[in-house]
Amino acid sequence: MKIKLFKEQTCPSDLSKVGENIVRKCQGLPLLVILVAGVLSGISKNEESWSKIAESINLDTVTNAKECLDVIELSYKHLPDNLKPCLLYFASFREDEEISSTNLAWLWTIEGFIPNTEAKSVELVAESLLNDLIGRSLIMVSKKRSIGGVRTCHIHDVLHDFCVTKAKEESLCS
Repeated sequence: MKIKLFKEQTCPSDLSKVGENIVRKCQGLPLLVILVAGVLSGISKNEESWSKIAESINLDTVTNAKECLDVIELSYKHLPDNLKPCLLYFASFREDEEISSTNLAWLWTIEGFIPNTEAKSVELVAESLLNDLIGRSLIMVSKKRSIGGVRTCHIHDVLHDFCVTKAKEESLCS
């Protein structure tokens, strides 16, 4: 978690203690730790903000994927509003499907998830949104382009299940 959040910088000791508490609450399960790190990457790096996240994680024992949903819901709740439909759109793909980033950008545009802006092309905006989801550890890169960037991506099966359920709740798909 420290590497994801601080790269080569030193983690302040107050945040290190809160981070260790978070990892303990996630019971060391990699998916949960990565998801919470994704949430932490999007908020202020101070003890108060991190402690609020730590307090919101209430997992006594994680025994199956269903119990991971609280952490996934936490990640979703902390997404900017413009990223939520982009994430939920992954429900329209099959579980474990490798998704072309070019096709994804086109589909997001058709759905109206990409705002019209004269400053950036639709492709650059879509790439930025996808990179944000990847940076938050919600989407994984399957293949990279030889010139850099994401060729294909996929979503973890537990996150896919969450997206399917949440998209139905929010009437984004049938």
